[in-house]
This record gives sequence, structure tokens and C-alpha cells, in this order.
Amino acid sequence: MSDEGYDCSLSIIPAMITFGIVTGLLIIFYFLLGIVVLILGLCIKVERITVGFVYILTITFAAIMGLISTYSFYGKPTKVSCGFQPWLLGPPIMLLISTLFVRAVTQFIELRSQYGVLKFNALKFLACIVILNTPFIIIMVVWYIVSTPTAQWVKIDGVDEKHYICVSGGLVEGLTWVFFFILVGYAGIVLVLSAVFVFVTRSIKTKYNEAQTIALSIYNLVFVGIVAVPVLFVLHLQHSLLAYWILLMCIILYAFSSTMFFHYAPLFVGIVKDVLFPQEDDHDTKVKARPDAEG
Repeated sequence: MSDEGYDCSLSIIPAMITFGIVTGLLIIFYFLLGIVVLILGLCIKVERITVGFVYILTITFAAIMGLISTYSFYGKPTKVSCGFQPWLLGPPIMLLISTLFVRAVTQFIELRSQYGVLKFNALKFLACIVILNTPFIIIMVVWYIVSTPTAQWVKIDGVDEKHYICVSGGLVEGLTWVFFFILVGYAGIVLVLSAVFVFVTRSIKTKYNEAQTIALSIYNLVFVGIVAVPVLFVLHLQHSLLAYWILLMCIILYAFSSTMFFHYAPLFVGIVKDVLFPQEDDHDTKVKARPDAEG
């Protein structure tokens, strides 16, 4: 089993079983939510779904892939698992952050444009996400060329026996945390810029203004990053790998699950509200009353 604890404590076994079951149930639940969105958006044509169809599906896909990536952290470290962990977890996190940013920017442009005529189609939306993720991928490629994550037996101060853990290898050893903080810095910049665009559009009154939903997700991720990253770094330096593993799993589950909740809860509540209390948006009324607004 796992060699996460230096005393080879069996407490890691029930922890992995518990987290594995919870993660699996969440993955199934999010997959079902995605199917519901597909049905409501493609078949029933619910307006509240169709206006952000690609956006909500991208958020759901990022959450599912992020939770699936956690299974690479289970069991005893190996060179394969240590090498793939950043590639499995990093891109879904960046996909989530970049999706929030692109949605904030596109909503800002659409709401600020005269009569809301300017729209972003799905292709442009996804293209912007790809562009934002490109620097992240490039940094990871350089990381793996310069200091490839691997696993090896390491002598730990204060511990009699060597233990098999994930370490930095490659051309220059010991640069894992350097590249990690570079990636965190890039993601943090994108989050801050997202917060700026959301703040600007927060007071614009439209039926489908998602500024509050995006803001909750962004501020929540910023809070998690500020609190969790330093704690994880300290636990890693102290070689408290059991506590490090448990905290890491909790952070991943919370980050993706809270973002899903902030999006799906108001979405379904809004759908029910639209059915029970249908109303026409004042912004849409003005557009319809101005036929010369086209173009």
C-alpha cells in the first residue's frame, strides 16, 4: 500500500477508501448534471441554459477531469504516477480558471456593447480558453524538460529508514516548487483579471447576468489558493505527507465542488423561477423596440 507515512501507518488505507468513494460518487453526480444540461439545452431549449451552454459544460468537464486526476495520488508513489500527477491535475484547474476568465470577459463585452448586439459564439469562446491555457502548458513542458518529477528512495532527517517518495529529477533537481509557484502565479494573475471584469459588470441589470456567480467562484478559488498553498508547502517541508495528502484531497474536492455548486444551484433555481414567474427582461424589451439596433 502507500508509503505516504514514514511510520507506515495503516491510517492511510481507510482515508484512501473514504476519499475514493466520495470522489467516485461526485464524478457520477457531475456526469449526470452534464447530461441534464445537454437535454435542457439541446432538446428542450431552455433559454437560461442556452445562453451559457458551452460555459456550463466546460465547467462541468473541468470538474470531472479534476476529480478523476486525484486517483493518481492514491497508493505508493511510482515514477509513472509522480510524473503524471501534474499533467492530470494542472490542466483541469487551469481550464476551470480560464473558463471563468473568458466568461467574465465575454459577458463584459456583451453587456457593455450597445444594445447587447455583440455576441461570442461557442467557437470563439473555446478558442479564447485554448489561448489562455497555452502558456500554462508551455511552462509545464519546460518544467518536465528541466526538472522532471520522478520517484526515488530518499533519506529523511530524523527518520531511520529511506522512503520512496516523489522528487525532482531531470537536468536540474529540486526545481519542482519553483515551477509550481510559476504556474500558481500565472493562474493567480488570470483570477485577478477575472475579478476585475466581474466587478465592472456587477451592477448591470439583465436577467442572465452571471457576474455574481462568477465572482463567488473566483473569490472562493482565490481564498483557497491563499490559504491552502502555503499550508501544503509547509507540510511538504516538514515531510508530514499523510496530512499533506489528506489536505490536498480536501482542497481539490472543495475547489471543484464549490464551483459546481455556485453555478448549478442558481441555474436550476433560476429555471424554476422562470417557469413559475415568467417575465421579460427590460434590456430585451429595449432591443426589440429599436429595430435599427441591429448591426
